[in-house]
Amino acid sequence: MVSKAESISLVATTGYKDVEAYKEAVEFVADSIQSVGITVKLIELPRKRNAAEVNNGTFDALPIRGLEDAQEFPNVITSSIPVAFTNFRMMWLKDKTVNGSEIHKYSGAIVLNNATLQARVKKVGLKVTEVNVGYAELLKLLNSKRVDYVIMPEEIIESLKAASPKLAEGVQVSESIFVRTPLYFTMHKKHKDLMVKIEEGLRKSLKGDLSKYPFIRHSLNVKLEKE
Repeated sequence: MVSKAESISLVATTGYKDVEAYKEAVEFVADSIQSVGITVKLIELPRKRNAAEVNNGTFDALPIRGLEDAQEFPNVITSSIPVAFTNFRMMWLKDKTVNGSEIHKYSGAIVLNNATLQARVKKVGLKVTEVNVGYAELLKLLNSKRVDYVIMPEEIIESLKAASPKLAEGVQVSESIFVRTPLYFTMHKKHKDLMVKIEEGLRKSLKGDLSKYPFIRHSLNVKLEKE
């Protein structure tokens, strides 16, 4: 029987099921944790609140988070190895003339609360707005032409394109990677005694059958690399 101590709440951004790649990432982590006998309760929260609510202890964990993001919150700990690695790429509409070599002249958008992405944007001096929405809503901003381009993880881009053939025909994705980011399981430190057990589940899953996660399996840390 699973004790009360062996259960955690896992926070996903509101609407996560609308984007297959993100849904797969949440389910991969949840499945891995449950495989070692820990009950998982999934909680949906707006992007602006999810990390803060874990940091203050209202909820317990986030499935994937960049290390730089986690370091902004003093009460969280991360897995010793990344769960996955993601490449962020730019995407714009084909009927919008965007010159990649002059990208500084255009206006872009990214989702809120991604420290690695924010740092890269600042370093290269782009005109980018952070928005408190999910990736499906970010795509709507692009389609409405309120911004010239968006920056998203390539797994998200591919799952959105697969869900909408019309979208696939209408967008251009940059060939170059904007920034590569390792993603870690992140949890409030009050549950630190569970981390060894959770990592056991994650490592076992990473070396197992990943066929049920087609959009993210190529990004999962199957080699168990440190960074």
